[in-house]
Amino acid sequence: MAKYLCAVYLQEMAWNGKAKFFMIQAGQWRSSVKNPVENKGGEGADCAWGRRVDGSSFVYKYVYKNNASWMGRAVVLPNIGRNGTLSEQAYQILKKRIIDSTFLPGQLLTEEMLAEQLGISRTPIRAALKQLEHDGLVALRSGRGVEVARVSLRDVQEWFECRLALEPFAAKLAAIRRQPEQMARLGELIADQDRARQDGEYVRYVELDHDFHVALASLAGNSRLVEMIDRLNVQVQRFLILSQTLYQSSLAALSEHESIRAAVELGKPEAAASFMEQHIREVLSRISRGTILD
Repeated sequence: MAKYLCAVYLQEMAWNGKAKFFMIQAGQWRSSVKNPVENKGGEGADCAWGRRVDGSSFVYKYVYKNNASWMGRAVVLPNIGRNGTLSEQAYQILKKRIIDSTFLPGQLLTEEMLAEQLGISRTPIRAALKQLEHDGLVALRSGRGVEVARVSLRDVQEWFECRLALEPFAAKLAAIRRQPEQMARLGELIADQDRARQDGEYVRYVELDHDFHVALASLAGNSRLVEMIDRLNVQVQRFLILSQTLYQSSLAALSEHESIRAAVELGKPEAAASFMEQHIREVLSRISRGTILD
């Protein structure tokens, strides 16, 4: 039987002295309910109607109030399988839920709660949370478990400064060192991203965005560089979803990816580096204009 974890919530925020509830997104879920207490109805008490990106409606059920945060819809966490260690599987599941905003910035996660939902002991959960802390996705809270890392515009700017230092250089090396048989993968990723965009599958879109940047970095022939760019783009996935800008910006980003790919394939290192720098700056600008929860 599937186990459920109340994982999506609206966080009350101060705005000009008045309480305001932020519009949130988790995967393709949205809500703009301003006061859930006054929007009862639907499936039981303390419910509020919301709407998906595709226009269909759904119901948020508010379970309890805690420090001005309202817990919302029940989310199924997949059962742990037999492939890989328990800690690695737990890490991958929780990482995905943080990236796709099922677990939102500031949300408290406890070992006990997660162990119960995943059906495993707390020891592998503890190891998974330590790895997530290393990734910058959670922050330890003494005696309270961990908190999903909060995101501010300053955080975004700092991560993107690192991208600007590394990824144009990686693109330049890729244009110098790439092998013809390696180029097909980049084209496939761009095509897959476009299909995800057309289908409105934006969580899948950002996963493929991450894969494109890591695959391009791998052409540079420097494993350390790949590791750093991989970690940077894990954060970018999260920023893209939280910013709620993908619907408007995804097509432009694909065009930028194609310019980078073409320069690398043609063996033009300076052009590849320039297109990558321009792309990163454009993505930062688009995210900065979006919604970032702090």
